[in-house]
Amino acid sequence: EAKQRLAMIVGRDVDGLDRRGVIRATVETVAENLVDGVVSPVFYVAIGGAPLAMTFKMVNTLDSMVGYKTSQYREFGRASARIDDLANFLPARLSIPVITTASHLLFGTGKRAWRTALREGNRHSSPNAGKPEATFAGALGLKLGGPNYYHGTLVNKPYIGTHFGVAQPQHISLACQLMTLSAFLWMLVCWTCSSLQTVMSL
Repeated sequence: EAKQRLAMIVGRDVDGLDRRGVIRATVETVAENLVDGVVSPVFYVAIGGAPLAMTFKMVNTLDSMVGYKTSQYREFGRASARIDDLANFLPARLSIPVITTASHLLFGTGKRAWRTALREGNRHSSPNAGKPEATFAGALGLKLGGPNYYHGTLVNKPYIGTHFGVAQPQHISLACQLMTLSAFLWMLVCWTCSSLQTVMSL
């Protein structure tokens, strides 16, 4: 049942995952989707209103649908993936201090989260996903990443947080707590910036 539910929110093949693999995949998608689902949309609302946010979500959804490297959608998927990478470039990096702050408030691991993000944020095939994932890895003291199967093909992704511990069930709830507080802090930051911009324009 856990694998069936996980398959609805991740792109990797889940049939071959063990218990720790399921937990690790869940934490990784929570970290990555914090950017895709909250940080980036709110960022684009703040700088361009609803039209820009809707444009971002269209790009992001297209990448989710056809952005994988399958033979059927290789060229179309590559284009949508590159546009999505560009759209998420700045928000992914802005997520690091936000997640770090949330990590410090929740677990007192802000310094470790920040250092891991800077040291291992580039250890990912995606130019953006590694940033929040590395910050989560440092915050939770958890080893993420590693080889996975996508559409039957093994993709040898590097590990993130190589010197941390292995996935345990409690890491899922801790990751959700970290995601929730990070999302709140980010919306507070964007709301404050928008309010200041409005006041200054009067």
